[in-house]
Amino acid sequence: MKKLALSFIFCMTYVVSSAQITSTYQYDTSGNIISRKISGGLKMKAAANDAPDEIVIHYGEGDKVSVETTCDEKEEKMVRIYDSNTNILHSEIFTGTSYSKDISTFPNGMYILEVDTPDNTQSQTILKR
Repeated sequence: MKKLALSFIFCMTYVVSSAQITSTYQYDTSGNIISRKISGGLKMKAAANDAPDEIVIHYGEGDKVSVETTCDEKEEKMVRIYDSNTNILHSEIFTGTSYSKDISTFPNGMYILEVDTPDNTQSQTILKR
């Protein structure tokens, strides 16, 4: 019985460790990453009538970036801001459907804002002048 249990655990470990995760990127005409979608692994697929969480990232006048999601308010979402060398400058977990961050203290340059929800991941390049 112990051999059977150990064999089962070993087989499950192999299945879990061999699950493949793939990332699909979308680029703009300048070659900048504008979105990333992660698929595979052990994540369960949504039902056919369920749409993934929608994420909208805004950056315009002023030095404020904002995020709007259609995700459940109680679910945790993650926001990360990277510099052009992919160093994480800011990382924060938020709940609710919206988030905003003042980036006036950041020097002028290019940044990547990435938002993770339970069902979706999106990133956008931001050029601060």
